[in-house]
Amino acid sequence: MPIRGKVVRRVFEKSPKGDFYQGLVRKVRWGRTYEYKLILRAPWPEPDVLQKIIEEALRSKVITPNYIALKYNIKVSTAKRILEALRQKGYLKLLEDASDASLRLYSRT
Repeated sequence: MPIRGKVVRRVFEKSPKGDFYQGLVRKVRWGRTYEYKLILRAPWPEPDVLQKIIEEALRSKVITPNYIALKYNIKVSTAKRILEALRQKGYLKLLEDASDASLRLYSRT
């Protein structure tokens, strides 16, 4: 449930690494101030970054989409699609007993 309130300040600045923006939103509700750090991540990685992601996924014992999204600054849904494509090609396998709907663990085959 989002916090409703008056938006006092919204600041976006271009990140030094690329074309995505990061910023800060400050909201006031009932006299309390809440600050949120917003990061708009890249929708799809560059080809060289994609190659690094694939190499790291094939090298590591266990990997999650959240780890890839944080490390390479891409969306979590994009990381899920990349790992799922590698699983369908047979390079990775999904750990069924350790995974649930919110957390998916992939390992080498």
